[in-house]
Amino acid sequence: MPADFDTLVIWNPNAGRVEDSAEIKHQLASREDATLLTPDGTDDAIAKVREACVHGARKVIAAGGDGTINSVINGIADFPEVELAVLPLGTANDWCASLGIPDDLNEALDLALNGTPRAIDVAELVTATQTMRFANIATGGNSHRVTESITTEQKQTWGAMCYLLNGLSVLGDLHSFDATISWDDGVSTTVPVWNLIVANGQTTAGRIRIAPRALLDDGLLDIVIIEEGTLVDVASIAGLYLFDEYLSSGKVNYKQAKSIEVHSVPPIKFSIDGDLVDDAPIRFRVVEGGVKTIVGPDACCGNA
Repeated sequence: MPADFDTLVIWNPNAGRVEDSAEIKHQLASREDATLLTPDGTDDAIAKVREACVHGARKVIAAGGDGTINSVINGIADFPEVELAVLPLGTANDWCASLGIPDDLNEALDLALNGTPRAIDVAELVTATQTMRFANIATGGNSHRVTESITTEQKQTWGAMCYLLNGLSVLGDLHSFDATISWDDGVSTTVPVWNLIVANGQTTAGRIRIAPRALLDDGLLDIVIIEEGTLVDVASIAGLYLFDEYLSSGKVNYKQAKSIEVHSVPPIKFSIDGDLVDDAPIRFRVVEGGVKTIVGPDACCGNA
């Protein structure tokens, strides 16, 4: 790897929109101030980002979906001066929506190369075996089952629609989890839940606006708890969601916290921005201003 260069591009060759991005890839690969790499999986991507930062990279462009972004975020975790930029090549590109990144790849590339970074929050997950950072949203419970059922082929064929199609398949067999959630002030809540969502950004599963109050720079995680109920409750929540009012449901609790601990029977496993975690989380916390990120003018940030 070169000892002196400005920008590293982590290019995901399996991303959902990669077939439409040949010219973008050519532009990046031909730049003298950039090095473009296609890592072999998550661990390799993290290692390559860390090595580039050690050798003086000042910006890393994550060219892929939310999983690629998370690899980069974990790679630059120990290098707070390094900037992150994003090209939305994934299936859903949910965090890009919160960042205000244009869907048009040429516009997104211009922003990535010339935009001004802003310190924004990231989330951190701790399990019994690992600690990892992530950008957008962790979904657990029955929503985890939806993500687990989605194949790479479905993502490539149906795009964001595959999340809805696979979600319908679990509605007749919803599982309940007896969850004890401890908030950062020490107060604990025990409740049977269908879904538990820990959000840094606002949308998931193809721009579904699940955490509409989330801001990327407020130093808080947004937690959505969907309590156990009946299929009638599911229909009611879905109907309210269509009118952007699902948070008013008596079965939906929406809270904000700097950290939470989760223990449940059976254990709740989570999908972290579409990637499944093998063991159950113990703790989530916000890392305030954890990454300098180039955002668009419509980013979900505060006014400060």
